[in-house]
Amino acid sequence: MTTDELNILIIGANYYFRQHNAKLTLDLIYTFDPVPAANAGQGLLASPQGDQMVIRSQLTFSF
Repeated sequence: MTTDELNILIIGANYYFRQHNAKLTLDLIYTFDPVPAANAGQGLLASPQGDQMVIRSQLTFSF
């Protein structure tokens, strides 16, 4: 079965520290369908099956 659809859910949040001098970003990526090609920037792998989950975080400082 071949399909051109790729359903992805992305949920994220930011938390600011010390009056916006530091920011913590967290997000979750979940794929419902097979991923046809890898996307290293997003953390997704090429897969013939769906149900991939990626959790990413980033801490940013402002000086």
